[in-house]
Amino acid sequence: MDNNVQALLDILKVTYLGKAVSFNIESPRQLYRIAKENGLSGTIYETIKDQIDEKEVLARFKKDFFKYISDDEKKSNIINEISTVLNAKKIEHIYLKGSSLKKVYPRSYMRSMGDIDLLVREQDFDKANDELIVNGFVRDSQGPVHNVFYFGDTEVELHRKLVLDADKDQFLLLKNIWDYCQKTNASKWIISTEQEIIFLLYHIRKHLLSSGVGLRNILDIGIYLNHSNQIDLEILKQGLDTTNLTRLYSNILMFNEKYLDLDLSNCYIETIEFDNKLYESFTEYIIRSGVHGLGYDFNQFVARFAKDQKQDIGKRKSLIRFMFPPYNFMKEKYPKMMKYKILLPIGWIRRFFRLIFKRTKKILLYLHFIKKADQADIDKTSDLFTKLGI
Repeated sequence: MDNNVQALLDILKVTYLGKAVSFNIESPRQLYRIAKENGLSGTIYETIKDQIDEKEVLARFKKDFFKYISDDEKKSNIINEISTVLNAKKIEHIYLKGSSLKKVYPRSYMRSMGDIDLLVREQDFDKANDELIVNGFVRDSQGPVHNVFYFGDTEVELHRKLVLDADKDQFLLLKNIWDYCQKTNASKWIISTEQEIIFLLYHIRKHLLSSGVGLRNILDIGIYLNHSNQIDLEILKQGLDTTNLTRLYSNILMFNEKYLDLDLSNCYIETIEFDNKLYESFTEYIIRSGVHGLGYDFNQFVARFAKDQKQDIGKRKSLIRFMFPPYNFMKEKYPKMMKYKILLPIGWIRRFFRLIFKRTKKILLYLHFIKKADQADIDKTSDLFTKLGI
């Protein structure tokens, strides 16, 4: 394993768990880049501030530290504002991902997050949408899974469901998530521990197969399990079996034990042999990926091609599918336009114009990724996904 990655893991053992671990920062600049891309640069500042002599690098860590703290306070206030709005209209809601996970970290700011995600019941979705608009949230886009709003510069995703239609059969449990939730106060609900673990795994799986996922999201599982002391393993086993996530869960559990020197033995559903080669290759992959696959040296299209290859879809056909997505994808992207399959060509034309004229930089980046996607990397990534259990 790269020495800078090992240093980051050792620093996180101190930061998250207060372990007496020594660490050696070989390259402060490399450490900063890795931590920044994986959503951890502000998290580790107080642990490393006396160990870095390079003033410029230390200043970057310090800047991110204060940004994490201010961002955490700002988003906590927005979450409270959203709850006030929805509670007033008795709209039941659940906070997801980072908004929910912050409570299991030693300090709230240590779990950075890009946006605020929340779920409301399908029948309340339009009402919740309208109430947010009335109270100063600006709607940026609409979709079949969620609408995107902005409150100032903070993005808020209002979900009507958790899974894409393409995933609803395998993840029926998440489709019916309200059956596994408990009311806390007023109109706020929380997902039960076992189902929240499954949702976090689903989210990791989705991003691995579509773009990328960084170290932060993988550590969420270890921190969450280390914090939770009431897990019904039988319920968790049933959920993992029905969603076909058992192998992925076992691997991520073992990786977290190794990453943070945790003992999660009471959380295992099945026992599999630790694969050190898989551990090394997976760690290298997620570190390069960074949060949402935005690492500077990471090609998101390799993951997409690898996913299709696992379904016996070659690179050429995969490119055609990307340029001319199937009806189900287009229906989710443009629900109002795609009421009838005969309108599919019109949807493709609209999509082309949107990409070319509104997202020119993105389409140029896509073309760069497509050109650089090497078949050997695709094969390697496809094999990695198989061994992981996805």
